[in-house]
Amino acid sequence: MKTYDVQVTRGIIFLLQNGGEISFEKNIWFSEMISIHKGTPLTNQFIPISEFEEDWTDDYVGKCERETIKI
Repeated sequence: MKTYDVQVTRGIIFLLQNGGEISFEKNIWFSEMISIHKGTPLTNQFIPISEFEEDWTDDYVGKCERETIKI
């Protein structure tokens, strides 16, 4: 069985000076569409990682982890 590790940035959240947030998220990692949301807290509005793990065919299995990085 072959294993591949792929790291993809699917979304980013900017914290605004007024305490709000604005996010940009790709609905599917290979999609050209970007969803934009405004409000707070936006991490709860990102698509659940369980959706990535669904609908794989044959011997393929997709596993996803979400990591939060503050810069």
